Amino acid sequence: MWRGENLLRYIYGFVKYKDAQIDLDFWQEGFIMNEDRFVILNKSRRTGFSFSTALKGLATALDPDVKGYTKQFVSYNEDDAIEKINFARQFYDSIPMQAKKKIVHSNATSIAFADVGGGSVSRLISTACRPPRGKGGDIALDEFAFYPVRLSELIYTAALPVISRNNGKVEIGSTPLGLIGKFAEIWNDRARYNKFTRMTVPWWFVRDLCVDVETAVREAGSMNTIERVMRFGSEIVRDLYASMDEDQFQQEYECRFVDEAVSYFPLELIHKNTPGHQGERESMLHDEEEEARIEVVCFDTVDKAILNYKSDMGVLYGGYDVARVKDKSSLFLYHNHGGKKRAFVRVELSKMSIPDQVDLLRKAMKSLPIVRMCIDGTGLGIGVVDYLTKEFSDRIESVEFTNQMKEVLAMNLHHDFELGVWELPADQELHRQIHAIQKTPTSGGHFRFDGGRDIHGHQDSFWAMALARHAGESKRVNQHSRFYSGIKDDESEGKRPGYDYMKKARTAQSVLQAMIKGVGK
Repeated sequence: MWRGENLLRYIYGFVKYKDAQIDLDFWQEGFIMNEDRFVILNKSRRTGFSFSTALKGLATALDPDVKGYTKQFVSYNEDDAIEKINFARQFYDSIPMQAKKKIVHSNATSIAFADVGGGSVSRLISTACRPPRGKGGDIALDEFAFYPVRLSELIYTAALPVISRNNGKVEIGSTPLGLIGKFAEIWNDRARYNKFTRMTVPWWFVRDLCVDVETAVREAGSMNTIERVMRFGSEIVRDLYASMDEDQFQQEYECRFVDEAVSYFPLELIHKNTPGHQGERESMLHDEEEEARIEVVCFDTVDKAILNYKSDMGVLYGGYDVARVKDKSSLFLYHNHGGKKRAFVRVELSKMSIPDQVDLLRKAMKSLPIVRMCIDGTGLGIGVVDYLTKEFSDRIESVEFTNQMKEVLAMNLHHDFELGVWELPADQELHRQIHAIQKTPTSGGHFRFDGGRDIHGHQDSFWAMALARHAGESKRVNQHSRFYSGIKDDESEGKRPGYDYMKKARTAQSVLQAMIKGVGK
């Protein structure tokens, strides 16, 4: 059986990634060679933990002396789960035929290999935030700090009997996120969890982020944050540091736990509004069909939204936060779904010119049944609002982003969250932005709602979502504008809204044709 250095020799001898020889950071080599039964990594973002754990799992499964091996990856959401198998499949395809086992089954979330001698198979299985099944073998829990608190306890508890069957291993990796939750508990309670090997992986352990890893490993830990960033940070790290509050940077990249009590939207409140991550649905998570049914799909481009819109969704409400240089512009759309507000679109645009942003919004307004769009009408947003108002009249509403207005928007959205009326996707970045919002009293007797800047912007999607919520509640909403001539939106009578436009665009092809024709005018 390959262990330690032999596992690493196999990887360096046969595995490639993107047609290049695998070249691991020193901590990745140590992690792959580690044979301890319980391992937990407190890691910076952008370190490559998903890459490393998938590589370790594949190499172990392909060991000719290994039979009936299973490694289960548990990720925060479906996209991250699929990523593990994508990594494994790319690694596998690069290996010469004589140096690997034959695949007998493969799909988006699993791969099975025929063991040497026949009679058994080894598997890699990847799931989204649900308790691992009782197949034995190894378990990898990725971004464990982001799991709902009760669900993280359930998943961890379920993992222990799984690994007990075949002397399996538990690998836990995550960036910190506050002081509550199972990840923080395991990492910080060394007496209770004394069987865990702890690995800290800050940004200066990674060659893509550090200009001199060897020296930084010896010296950076004794420096303060700004000193080590200036001395060892790559260009991207310096940009990150300049774009973030220091405590945020320390949590995201220097493995520091920051008390989440400062958040106006605690993680439990966010998870309460995320189907599939709600505590009361934990018992459902073994049912893949039920999990698929409750998963919220939120599209990241307008084109995808147009192709996937269905008439029974009804009308849409939108919010748009305008930016140009430092931050990202963000579009958020939702629709009513069984008494809930279900997210439908979250688009973030980086460094897009104002004319291009206007064109994108015109496409959305022309091709989707958006009855109201609230737009940040300050700064650059003034021009966007003026242009779109000329064409779409009362379907556009300018919202002046004063501190008082932001207070109203944030508090109304918080009230919604307390009532549990939203259905959000299991989108880690969206959850980060919502969780980053802090409520700070001002000298004028109001509150300031902000979360500082980070590399992803200024919580742009949060504010776009708050604007969309405002659009849905606005007294100025007119659901019978010219775009919707002939619509009778009367759900109390059991009728679903029908749109002349959408009746003419019942297929994806006709939607695209209508969209292209409309934009060209």
